[in-house]
Amino acid sequence: FLPVSIAGIGVREVLFVAFFCRPEIGLEEHVALSLSLMFFSMGIVATLPGAVVYLFTGMGRKRENSSANSAQK
Repeated sequence: FLPVSIAGIGVREVLFVAFFCRPEIGLEEHVALSLSLMFFSMGIVATLPGAVVYLFTGMGRKRENSSANSAQK
C-alpha cells in the first residue's frame, strides 16, 4: 500500500487537493493542484544554482586531487 512515485509527484498533488479542498479551507481542486505544482517547481528552481556549481567545480575532481596528494605523502 506504499505509493510508488518519482520524486513524490502525484502523491503530493493528491494530498494537497485532499487537504486544501476540505470545507474548512475551501479551495477549488484546480487551485490546490496549481499550488502543489508551484511548490514542486520552486524546489527545482531553488536547487538549480547548486547543480550549476557542482557541474563547474565537481566533487569528483576534488576527491581525485586529495587521493593523489595522499598517495604522494
